[in-house]
Amino acid sequence: MQTKVRRLLTQLGLVFGCLDFIVSPDGRHVFLEVNQAGQFLFVERDSGMPLLDAFSDFLLRGRTDFRWDEPRAPIRLQEVEQEVKRAAQRELRTHVRPTDRAIDERTCPSCLRPYRTPVAAAADAGRRGRPPRPARCTASASR
Repeated sequence: MQTKVRRLLTQLGLVFGCLDFIVSPDGRHVFLEVNQAGQFLFVERDSGMPLLDAFSDFLLRGRTDFRWDEPRAPIRLQEVEQEVKRAAQRELRTHVRPTDRAIDERTCPSCLRPYRTPVAAAADAGRRGRPPRPARCTASASR
């Protein structure tokens, strides 16, 4: 099986691929597809094997005869995920959110009067129980 997989990857010009197989009831491996950027890091999460470190090293070397020697302190997926989460939280604390007005109101290019978007106008009507402001500029429409 290993020889056949290597031959297929060579024919396709790939140095990496995630291959999908099924095993038939009689024990035959049936090839379904090869994904040149397939997902595999979930295996690290489930097994603890340092796949992110090995794969990063593999990509940096870019050789088909790659052999990985586990470093004393490999890069772990869980550590990277935690750092990404911390960075996202830092960014959210400093991110400026737009006001409702910036999202819901537009300016008519003809008369330069503000008007409500259809979505915002419907939301206003529902919240206040009264007819919304026009969903489009009425001054331009009457011209």
